[in-house]
Amino acid sequence: MGSWLIRAILDTISRDPSITDEIFYVDQNGHPMDKKHLLTVQNIELQPFLLGVWHFYFYRTEQITPLVQLRLIHGMIDLL
Repeated sequence: MGSWLIRAILDTISRDPSITDEIFYVDQNGHPMDKKHLLTVQNIELQPFLLGVWHFYFYRTEQITPLVQLRLIHGMIDLL
């Protein structure tokens, strides 16, 4: 399930034109990545990735598109 969820979130991020040069903190060491680099990463660990996306989402809620909100919420519900 983890790899499917990561791919779905990355697909959503890649299709969202409102996400341009924002920073994501999604690796286990907390190194920052922009959208371009995030979409090229080969190995992503589920827990740090979800925490980083959650951080991005809640610090950018007023700017994020409704489509991304729905997909992120749906993905989080699937984890429960």
